[in-house]
Amino acid sequence: MDVDVLASQVERASELIRLCRDRIGNAKMQIDTVVGGLET
Repeated sequence: MDVDVLASQVERASELIRLCRDRIGNAKMQIDTVVGGLET
């Protein structure tokens, strides 16, 4: 495998991981809000 291709794929994977972490973080905040509303 070409090192440049591998580097490009690793960079893309990093972007996707960052995107997924952001989406998971947003979902967690929404869940915390809903659960917090149930506790009151």
